[in-house]
Amino acid sequence: MPSIWSETTQIAPRPPLPGDLETDTAVIGGGVGNLIDRVRLGYVVDMLDCTFIEFPVFNVADCFVVCGTIAALVYYIWIYPNTDAKNWEKDHGTDPAQGK
Repeated sequence: MPSIWSETTQIAPRPPLPGDLETDTAVIGGGVGNLIDRVRLGYVVDMLDCTFIEFPVFNVADCFVVCGTIAALVYYIWIYPNTDAKNWEKDHGTDPAQGK
């Protein structure tokens, strides 16, 4: 039975992009921080209370998860497509998937 993934198939390595690691680290770090609280105490400690406005109580880990997710969305929607297209054309010529 022929394999879809042949030994001649090669994936070109993607150069590291500036927002990739930072956004992933923020989301994972915030999640791990909340997980540590949940395992250690049985609940997540919320410590930041904005008394001057009506807003839910939250903690630093929540800030990292939310800000990392927003930054990742901005990065992958607006920045990544432009950077990836430039790197692809520079390294490989035209992108066959786009019909160029």
